[in-house]
Amino acid sequence: MCGAIQLTLASFAETFTTHQLNADQLCLKGTCLSQAQLQALLAGNQPSASILAPSAATSTTTPPTITIEGDNPAIIHIGDSYNDIGALAKDAEGHDLSLRTFLNGVLSGNIVIDTSAAATDTIDYAATDTWGNTATSTRTVIVEAMASSTGP
Repeated sequence: MCGAIQLTLASFAETFTTHQLNADQLCLKGTCLSQAQLQALLAGNQPSASILAPSAATSTTTPPTITIEGDNPAIIHIGDSYNDIGALAKDAEGHDLSLRTFLNGVLSGNIVIDTSAAATDTIDYAATDTWGNTATSTRTVIVEAMASSTGP
C-alpha cells in the first residue's frame, strides 16, 4: 500500500509520509506478519492463531543496545565548535531503532554545546524497542581551556 501512513507509538507520536515503504515484516505491538502471511490475510484466508499471537521469538525483555559513536568523553577547547556524531541503537533482534537525544537533561533534536566557557555537558541517548524496553547511554562533553605552551 503506497501513500500516507500515520504511526503512533507509546514512546512518541509522529506522522510519517512516504510514497513507498519496503520492509521484511509488518509489526504492531510484538505481532509481526511476513509478506506471505499478509497476502493470505488480504486474500481473505483465515489466519491461524500462530500467525496472530506473538511468539516467544517476537517478544523479549532484553533492552536495546546503544553504541556511542566517537570519543566518550569528548574533549574540546573553549571557542571550538562541537559536532555530535551521535549513537546507534538496535533492539534484541538487531533491528535499527530511532534515538531521542537530551542535552543536560533537556530533550533536544539538535545538539548545540556552548563552548564560550569551560564546562562539562552530558548528551543522553534513549531508545525504546517494539516491546517497550528502554535503554539510555550518556556521552560526556568536556569544554576546557587550551593548554598554554611555555617556551624555553
